[in-house]
Amino acid sequence: MGFSLSLRLGDSIQGVLSAAGMVATEASVKVEKDITLSLRQVIRELLSQAHLTGEQIHEIYLAADFPELFTRKKLQREQIGYIRYLPNGEVESKRRSSLKNWVQTETVKDFRELKDVLCKYKGVLSTFAVNPEISSWFDVTEGSIKPIFHELLGEGTILSLGSAFNQIGYKARENILLLNTLLLPGVNFFYDGLKRLIEEEKIQARIFTLRNNGMLMSEAWARQFPLYTVEVQFIADLLSLSGRLKVQNALGLVRKRDKLYLGKLEKYRPELSQTSLNILQMSIRVPHPILGSYHFVRDNARDPLEELRKDLSHFNSEKENLPVIISGLSEEWRYRLLANWKSTPKPIFLSPDPLWFRYAPICFECEVFVSYAPQEGNQSRNQLIQKMWTQLSKEAEAEGFVFDENWKTFWEERPIRYLPGEASLIRLGYYRKG
Repeated sequence: MGFSLSLRLGDSIQGVLSAAGMVATEASVKVEKDITLSLRQVIRELLSQAHLTGEQIHEIYLAADFPELFTRKKLQREQIGYIRYLPNGEVESKRRSSLKNWVQTETVKDFRELKDVLCKYKGVLSTFAVNPEISSWFDVTEGSIKPIFHELLGEGTILSLGSAFNQIGYKARENILLLNTLLLPGVNFFYDGLKRLIEEEKIQARIFTLRNNGMLMSEAWARQFPLYTVEVQFIADLLSLSGRLKVQNALGLVRKRDKLYLGKLEKYRPELSQTSLNILQMSIRVPHPILGSYHFVRDNARDPLEELRKDLSHFNSEKENLPVIISGLSEEWRYRLLANWKSTPKPIFLSPDPLWFRYAPICFECEVFVSYAPQEGNQSRNQLIQKMWTQLSKEAEAEGFVFDENWKTFWEERPIRYLPGEASLIRLGYYRKG
């Protein structure tokens, strides 16, 4: 029988070994400065309690909010290089005082200047963010600049491109790019440490990481886009609350410190908000599951119950009266909430299973910009589509997956008017239940 290992990183590391939907054993360890040491302690404790060997573990599921771990200094930090690729002149950029010690910024207008800048940082920096303006997206690609970085700085150079993030404004794209790139050294160090640890325990298992859309991403994708783990702890709780009650559609309220957060699930998938988050004093516009937040403290000037009732009435209507599941509210606030509850059904108070997220769908996806402009050398639409599906299949196969009848596909295409030519943003992928 094959077992799965689920790990959730927060103030503590919670772990569970399970097989065929049944929990074998659980363990929890407080996170110290070195996360790897805490992980080793949890994994060894789980194996010892269950009298298992590492060879019996086939898959590992991870829920870690890497932006939060970075903010709380639980991830390794190092300086990064930021290259603004602006062939058409300067773009005003607001000074980021919170990042001044972590980011070295340069501006270039062509590949020649790019090479000069890279020579300047040889042996100094190993992680770079490159943010080309929109008109250069089809010229400055990973395929065109990665060989330059590797030639001048070495094969181990980590590179992140601003065009990977679908943001129209240069500043908005800059904030997302910089935060994601700042996470890369620490996140890659974390996964390298986890890989060494599971090899020590003779575990040969694939690692899946929960992301901000309620699905599980591969290790390779998590290493490249750690920003997509923002607020996954809240998503893990939402999935747990609905999963334990076996309801696909629900409103969930989960307490975190002195706040209660509101989220909505539809067919076990979280509804995502586009409102900005403030991380490291930067406004980050990335999808997240928080639809509302309420301060439940005694000296709060505003009545959180009034705000909560207003938001619940917005999401619930006569046509769709969703169950409301609440976790973490004190007895006092439960009483006050129920005393003024007018709608039906009554809210359900439930403690979440912190590791239910292991049942989320596994997903392989990519998001690319393509141009169909009838220029010499351009590939046809059908050729581009086939190329993307083939590339995605190869990436999955490299991680040991073969897409069969158990996998489903999705395809989303949106015309992008602000790009040159007949351009579109295409998101495609395969997914299956975990």
